[in-house]
Amino acid sequence: MKTLQIILVCLLGITLFLAACSGENKANEMAGAFLPEKSNTADIKKVSEVTTFAGETLFEYINGGAEIYHTYKFVEVATADYKLGEDDLVLDIYLFDNADYAFGLYSALRPPDPEFISLGVEGYISSTRLEILKDKYMIRLTAYKESAEISSAMKSFAGEIEKKIPGRTTRPKAFALFPAGEVTPAGDKLQAESYLGQVFLTDVYTREYQLGGVAFTVFLTEDSSGSKYDSWHDALIADGSSKAIPADLTFEGSKAFLIPESYYGQIITGIKGSRLVGIVGYLPEHQDFLRAWLERLER
Repeated sequence: MKTLQIILVCLLGITLFLAACSGENKANEMAGAFLPEKSNTADIKKVSEVTTFAGETLFEYINGGAEIYHTYKFVEVATADYKLGEDDLVLDIYLFDNADYAFGLYSALRPPDPEFISLGVEGYISSTRLEILKDKYMIRLTAYKESAEISSAMKSFAGEIEKKIPGRTTRPKAFALFPAGEVTPAGDKLQAESYLGQVFLTDVYTREYQLGGVAFTVFLTEDSSGSKYDSWHDALIADGSSKAIPADLTFEGSKAFLIPESYYGQIITGIKGSRLVGIVGYLPEHQDFLRAWLERLER
Protein backbone atom coordinates (compact mmCIF):
# COMPACT_ATOMS: atom_id res chain seq x y z
CA MET A 1 0.00 0.00 0.00
CA LYS A 2 2.78 2.40 0.90
CA THR A 3 4.50 1.65 -2.43
CA LEU A 4 1.29 2.49 -4.30
CA GLN A 5 0.95 5.77 -2.40
CA ILE A 6 4.53 6.71 -3.30
CA ILE A 7 3.87 5.94 -6.97
CA LEU A 8 0.68 8.05 -6.98
CA VAL A 9 2.47 10.97 -5.32
CA CYS A 10 5.27 10.75 -7.90
CA LEU A 11 2.78 10.66 -10.78
CA LEU A 12 0.97 13.68 -9.37
CA GLY A 13 4.27 15.53 -9.04
CA ILE A 14 5.21 14.74 -12.64
CA THR A 15 1.78 15.87 -13.87
CA LEU A 16 2.02 19.17 -12.00
CA PHE A 17 5.57 19.71 -13.26
CA LEU A 18 4.57 19.09 -16.88
CA ALA A 19 1.57 21.39 -16.52
CA ALA A 20 3.79 24.13 -15.11
CA CYS A 21 6.29 23.68 -17.95
CA SER A 22 3.49 23.80 -20.50
CA GLY A 23 2.15 27.02 -18.99
CA GLU A 24 5.63 28.54 -18.95
CA ASN A 25 6.26 27.56 -22.58
CA LYS A 26 2.94 29.06 -23.63
CA ALA A 27 3.77 32.32 -21.84
CA ASN A 28 7.16 32.38 -23.54
CA GLU A 29 5.42 32.10 -26.92
CA MET A 30 3.16 35.12 -26.41
CA ALA A 31 4.00 38.27 -28.32
CA GLY A 32 4.89 40.34 -25.26
CA ALA A 33 7.82 38.04 -24.44
CA PHE A 34 9.78 39.39 -27.42
CA LEU A 35 9.69 43.16 -26.84
CA PRO A 36 13.17 44.04 -25.50
CA GLU A 37 14.06 46.82 -23.10
CA LYS A 38 16.64 48.18 -25.53
CA SER A 39 18.65 47.43 -28.63
CA ASN A 40 22.15 45.99 -28.35
CA THR A 41 23.23 47.42 -31.70
CA ALA A 42 21.51 50.82 -31.89
CA ASP A 43 20.64 53.62 -29.49
CA ILE A 44 17.05 52.43 -29.07
CA LYS A 45 15.35 52.19 -25.66
CA LYS A 46 11.84 51.29 -24.55
CA VAL A 47 10.06 54.28 -22.98
CA SER A 48 6.62 52.83 -22.21
CA GLU A 49 5.04 49.76 -20.71
CA VAL A 50 4.09 46.90 -23.02
CA THR A 51 0.39 46.93 -23.86
CA THR A 52 -1.33 43.83 -25.20
CA PHE A 53 -4.52 43.70 -27.26
CA ALA A 54 -6.04 40.25 -27.69
CA GLY A 55 -9.03 39.00 -29.64
CA GLU A 56 -11.75 41.59 -30.15
CA THR A 57 -9.83 44.26 -28.22
CA LEU A 58 -7.71 44.77 -31.34
CA PHE A 59 -10.44 47.16 -32.47
CA GLU A 60 -9.32 49.46 -29.65
CA TYR A 61 -5.83 49.61 -31.18
CA ILE A 62 -6.60 49.53 -34.90
CA ASN A 63 -9.69 51.61 -35.40
CA GLY A 64 -11.44 50.56 -38.59
CA GLY A 65 -8.77 48.15 -39.84
CA ALA A 66 -8.93 45.16 -37.51
CA GLU A 67 -11.31 43.00 -39.54
CA ILE A 68 -8.66 41.63 -41.87
CA TYR A 69 -6.47 40.57 -38.93
CA HIS A 70 -9.32 38.48 -37.52
CA THR A 71 -9.80 36.89 -40.95
CA TYR A 72 -6.32 35.40 -40.46
CA LYS A 73 -6.96 34.13 -36.92
CA PHE A 74 -5.30 36.96 -35.01
CA VAL A 75 -4.44 36.05 -31.41
CA GLU A 76 -2.85 39.17 -29.94
CA VAL A 77 -0.52 42.11 -30.49
CA ALA A 78 1.99 43.44 -27.97
CA THR A 79 3.10 47.04 -28.49
CA ALA A 80 5.44 49.55 -26.86
CA ASP A 81 6.98 52.95 -27.58
CA TYR A 82 10.73 53.35 -28.10
CA LYS A 83 13.17 56.21 -28.55
CA LEU A 84 16.04 56.39 -31.00
CA GLY A 85 17.82 59.41 -29.60
CA GLU A 86 15.06 62.04 -29.82
CA ASP A 87 13.09 60.17 -32.49
CA ASP A 88 10.00 58.08 -31.72
CA LEU A 89 9.48 54.46 -32.77
CA VAL A 90 6.66 52.00 -32.14
CA LEU A 91 7.27 48.25 -32.02
CA ASP A 92 4.33 45.90 -32.58
CA ILE A 93 4.61 42.11 -32.51
CA TYR A 94 1.53 40.32 -33.83
CA LEU A 95 0.79 36.69 -33.01
CA PHE A 96 -1.50 34.53 -35.15
CA ASP A 97 -2.94 31.05 -34.68
CA ASN A 98 -0.47 29.48 -37.10
CA ALA A 99 2.40 30.36 -39.42
CA ASP A 100 0.37 30.05 -42.64
CA TYR A 101 -2.18 32.61 -41.46
CA ALA A 102 0.60 34.94 -40.30
CA PHE A 103 1.97 34.74 -43.85
CA GLY A 104 -1.53 35.39 -45.20
CA LEU A 105 -1.98 38.61 -43.24
CA TYR A 106 1.56 39.78 -44.04
CA SER A 107 1.04 39.10 -47.76
CA ALA A 108 -2.33 40.87 -47.74
CA LEU A 109 -0.80 44.08 -46.31
CA ARG A 110 2.56 43.96 -48.11
CA PRO A 111 2.97 46.75 -50.70
CA PRO A 112 3.08 45.69 -54.37
CA ASP A 113 6.70 46.70 -54.97
CA PRO A 114 8.48 46.40 -51.61
CA GLU A 115 12.13 46.91 -50.76
CA PHE A 116 12.90 43.47 -49.38
CA ILE A 117 15.22 42.78 -46.44
CA SER A 118 16.73 39.37 -45.69
CA LEU A 119 15.19 38.59 -42.32
CA GLY A 120 12.79 35.86 -41.24
CA VAL A 121 10.53 34.30 -43.86
CA GLU A 122 10.38 37.63 -45.63
CA GLY A 123 10.58 41.29 -44.73
CA TYR A 124 10.50 44.74 -46.25
CA ILE A 125 11.22 48.32 -45.31
CA SER A 126 9.62 51.54 -46.54
CA SER A 127 10.35 55.14 -45.65
CA THR A 128 8.91 54.86 -42.12
CA ARG A 129 7.84 51.21 -41.68
CA LEU A 130 9.54 47.85 -41.42
CA GLU A 131 7.75 44.50 -41.32
CA ILE A 132 9.17 41.01 -40.88
CA LEU A 133 7.42 37.67 -40.86
CA LYS A 134 8.75 34.75 -38.82
CA ASP A 135 6.71 31.63 -38.10
CA LYS A 136 3.38 32.81 -36.60
CA TYR A 137 4.67 36.27 -35.67
CA MET A 138 4.75 39.53 -37.60
CA ILE A 139 7.16 42.21 -36.38
CA ARG A 140 6.30 45.80 -37.26
CA LEU A 141 8.46 48.85 -36.54
CA THR A 142 7.01 52.29 -37.28
CA ALA A 143 8.94 55.56 -37.26
CA TYR A 144 7.50 59.08 -37.31
CA LYS A 145 10.36 60.60 -39.25
CA GLU A 146 12.18 59.49 -42.39
CA SER A 147 15.97 59.32 -42.46
CA ALA A 148 18.75 56.94 -43.50
CA GLU A 149 19.94 56.75 -39.88
CA ILE A 150 16.51 55.70 -38.62
CA SER A 151 16.12 53.09 -41.37
CA SER A 152 19.51 51.60 -40.55
CA ALA A 153 18.73 51.46 -36.83
CA MET A 154 15.34 49.86 -37.50
CA LYS A 155 16.97 47.11 -39.57
CA SER A 156 19.50 46.37 -36.85
CA PHE A 157 16.87 46.36 -34.11
CA ALA A 158 14.51 44.15 -36.13
CA GLY A 159 17.33 41.69 -36.73
CA GLU A 160 17.91 41.36 -32.98
CA ILE A 161 14.22 40.70 -32.33
CA GLU A 162 13.89 38.23 -35.19
CA LYS A 163 16.72 36.09 -33.78
CA LYS A 164 14.89 35.73 -30.46
CA ILE A 165 11.64 34.55 -32.00
CA PRO A 166 11.47 30.76 -32.45
CA GLY A 167 10.06 28.88 -35.40
CA ARG A 168 10.33 28.51 -39.11
CA THR A 169 11.74 30.90 -41.67
CA THR A 170 10.22 29.19 -44.71
CA ARG A 171 7.08 29.91 -46.69
CA PRO A 172 3.97 27.74 -46.24
CA LYS A 173 4.57 24.22 -47.63
CA ALA A 174 1.83 24.68 -50.23
CA PHE A 175 4.11 26.95 -52.26
CA ALA A 176 6.48 24.03 -52.92
CA LEU A 177 3.69 22.57 -55.09
CA PHE A 178 3.59 25.52 -57.46
CA PRO A 179 5.15 25.33 -60.94
CA ALA A 180 8.51 26.74 -61.95
CA GLY A 181 8.40 29.91 -64.00
CA GLU A 182 8.96 33.64 -63.96
CA VAL A 183 7.48 34.53 -60.58
CA THR A 184 6.46 38.11 -59.85
CA PRO A 185 8.28 39.61 -56.82
CA ALA A 186 5.92 39.73 -53.83
CA GLY A 187 3.64 37.41 -55.81
CA ASP A 188 2.98 34.77 -53.13
CA LYS A 189 -0.21 35.19 -51.11
CA LEU A 190 -2.70 33.29 -49.01
CA GLN A 191 -6.32 34.42 -49.12
CA ALA A 192 -8.22 33.10 -46.13
CA GLU A 193 -11.73 33.63 -47.43
CA SER A 194 -13.85 34.56 -50.47
CA TYR A 195 -11.20 34.16 -53.15
CA LEU A 196 -12.47 35.63 -56.43
CA GLY A 197 -15.55 36.72 -54.51
CA GLN A 198 -16.67 33.12 -53.89
CA VAL A 199 -17.50 32.52 -50.21
CA PHE A 200 -16.68 28.80 -50.46
CA LEU A 201 -13.13 29.42 -51.76
CA THR A 202 -11.22 29.57 -48.48
CA ASP A 203 -7.53 29.12 -47.65
CA VAL A 204 -6.39 29.67 -51.24
CA TYR A 205 -2.66 29.93 -51.95
CA THR A 206 -1.76 32.03 -55.00
CA ARG A 207 1.37 32.92 -56.94
CA GLU A 208 1.68 35.54 -59.66
CA TYR A 209 3.67 34.79 -62.83
CA GLN A 210 4.77 36.43 -66.04
CA LEU A 211 4.83 34.57 -69.37
CA GLY A 212 5.67 36.44 -72.53
CA GLY A 213 5.14 39.71 -70.69
CA VAL A 214 1.59 38.73 -69.68
CA ALA A 215 0.69 38.43 -65.99
CA PHE A 216 -1.48 35.63 -64.61
CA THR A 217 -2.15 33.99 -61.25
CA VAL A 218 -1.89 30.32 -60.32
CA PHE A 219 -3.96 29.14 -57.34
CA LEU A 220 -4.26 26.03 -55.19
CA THR A 221 -6.47 25.03 -52.28
CA GLU A 222 -7.13 21.77 -50.45
CA ASP A 223 -10.42 20.20 -51.54
CA SER A 224 -10.32 16.52 -50.57
CA SER A 225 -14.11 16.35 -50.35
CA GLY A 226 -14.62 18.15 -53.66
CA SER A 227 -17.08 20.54 -52.01
CA LYS A 228 -15.32 23.70 -53.21
CA TYR A 229 -15.30 22.45 -56.79
CA ASP A 230 -18.93 21.33 -56.61
CA SER A 231 -20.14 24.63 -55.16
CA TRP A 232 -18.35 26.61 -57.87
CA HIS A 233 -19.37 24.29 -60.70
CA ASP A 234 -23.02 24.20 -59.63
CA ALA A 235 -23.18 28.00 -59.50
CA LEU A 236 -21.75 28.23 -63.02
CA ILE A 237 -24.06 25.55 -64.42
CA ALA A 238 -27.00 27.52 -63.07
CA ASP A 239 -26.07 30.61 -65.07
CA GLY A 240 -24.61 28.74 -68.06
CA SER A 241 -21.20 30.43 -67.91
CA SER A 242 -18.84 27.41 -67.76
CA LYS A 243 -17.17 25.84 -70.81
CA ALA A 244 -15.25 22.65 -71.55
CA ILE A 245 -11.46 22.61 -71.15
CA PRO A 246 -8.81 21.42 -73.63
CA ALA A 247 -8.86 17.60 -73.74
CA ASP A 248 -5.13 17.09 -73.07
CA LEU A 249 -5.15 18.76 -69.64
CA THR A 250 -4.96 15.99 -67.05
CA PHE A 251 -7.42 17.06 -64.39
CA GLU A 252 -9.18 14.29 -62.48
CA GLY A 253 -11.89 12.79 -64.66
CA SER A 254 -14.31 15.41 -65.88
CA LYS A 255 -13.91 17.64 -62.84
CA ALA A 256 -12.69 20.78 -64.59
CA PHE A 257 -14.20 23.81 -66.31
CA LEU A 258 -13.30 27.10 -67.91
CA ILE A 259 -14.99 30.46 -67.34
CA PRO A 260 -14.40 32.26 -70.65
CA GLU A 261 -14.77 35.83 -69.47
CA SER A 262 -15.15 37.25 -66.02
CA TYR A 263 -14.23 40.31 -64.00
CA TYR A 264 -10.89 38.60 -63.35
CA GLY A 265 -10.25 37.40 -66.93
CA GLN A 266 -10.51 33.80 -68.10
CA ILE A 267 -10.36 31.23 -65.31
CA ILE A 268 -9.53 27.56 -65.77
CA THR A 269 -9.77 25.21 -62.81
CA GLY A 270 -10.26 21.61 -61.80
CA ILE A 271 -9.45 18.86 -59.35
CA LYS A 272 -5.98 17.35 -59.19
CA GLY A 273 -5.50 14.80 -56.45
CA SER A 274 -7.04 16.27 -53.30
CA ARG A 275 -6.73 19.87 -54.48
CA LEU A 276 -8.58 22.43 -56.52
CA VAL A 277 -6.03 24.14 -58.78
CA GLY A 278 -6.17 26.58 -61.64
CA ILE A 279 -5.15 29.78 -63.38
CA VAL A 280 -6.75 33.21 -63.27
CA GLY A 281 -6.05 35.21 -66.42
CA TYR A 282 -5.72 32.02 -68.47
CA LEU A 283 -4.87 32.30 -72.18
CA PRO A 284 -4.33 29.58 -74.82
CA GLU A 285 -0.57 30.20 -74.67
CA HIS A 286 -0.61 29.08 -71.01
CA GLN A 287 -1.76 25.57 -71.96
CA ASP A 288 1.71 23.98 -72.05
CA PHE A 289 2.61 25.66 -68.75
CA LEU A 290 -0.56 24.29 -67.13
CA ARG A 291 -0.15 20.82 -68.64
CA ALA A 292 3.40 20.54 -67.29
CA TRP A 293 2.22 21.59 -63.82
CA LEU A 294 -0.61 19.06 -63.75
CA GLU A 295 1.79 16.30 -64.81
CA ARG A 296 4.21 17.34 -62.06
CA LEU A 297 1.44 17.16 -59.46
CA GLU A 298 0.85 13.52 -60.44
CA ARG A 299 4.32 12.53 -59.25
